[in-house]
Amino acid sequence: MKNLKFIKNLTICVIVVLFLNSCEKVKDDIQNSLETKKVVFIDAATSEMNFLFSYSIFDKAVNNVSKSLIIDSAHIRRQGDTLFIDYGTSFVTCPDGHRRKGKMTAVFSDFINFDQAGATANIVIDNLYDNDYCLNGTVNINNLGVANNRIKYNIIANPGTSLVTPVGTISFVVLYNLEWDRGTSSIDDDILYVLTSSTSTGVASNGVDFTMSIDNQVVLDNACQFKVTGGKLRLTSTQFPADPSFIDFGNGCDNALQLIINTNGITTTLDYTIDQLF
Repeated sequence: MKNLKFIKNLTICVIVVLFLNSCEKVKDDIQNSLETKKVVFIDAATSEMNFLFSYSIFDKAVNNVSKSLIIDSAHIRRQGDTLFIDYGTSFVTCPDGHRRKGKMTAVFSDFINFDQAGATANIVIDNLYDNDYCLNGTVNINNLGVANNRIKYNIIANPGTSLVTPVGTISFVVLYNLEWDRGTSSIDDDILYVLTSSTSTGVASNGVDFTMSIDNQVVLDNACQFKVTGGKLRLTSTQFPADPSFIDFGNGCDNALQLIINTNGITTTLDYTIDQLF
């Protein structure tokens, strides 16, 4: 009887130890998954924000090249249907406090009539640094005409577009459908809307793929230095097909966002500022 009791107690102990080890493994798996997702989705957000900001500088240059030779501390110059946006080869401190260098060169089908339907521009982004983040790639812009007093564009960042970060390289491809509300007076009241039909795909610095779609249209307001003032992104990966995560920009010129990560039924919400991304 003593042997049977001993064996019974030993069996219970083994089961308890295995259960505790199993719980600890699940906990570790969730934590590892969370850390992986943080890298992937922060990389996705960083590449999106960096790319959108570079586009906003391009648009400012297009609309102000006849009025000013400097936009955001970059020298701008037009030669026929080619526009040069050049921060130089050494870092300059820009009005938003970021350090930038590098250049963009845009070739237009017809610069004077770029605001007309059917006009195109092809942009080469050449070692365009925003602090320690370096953007390279080629971009195609197509003017789709005017509707509801907004100019419609689609923007394609082609394969080979990349953002080099301090910890690795993010590669991505973008198809944005945009509407540009040019306001009533100066460029200061311009607003850019990234529509819900926009998508992007890429590979994060840790080698994990991501896909971005838009649940609520993203708003960039020039009155807020073209920071994002609203919108919500949905982020997925083939490695986590059942667990979409989100980037929520809320509303207002507060420079804030929330990264909402779903992991095995557990939701983790992390608060960031946009400036923390690059």
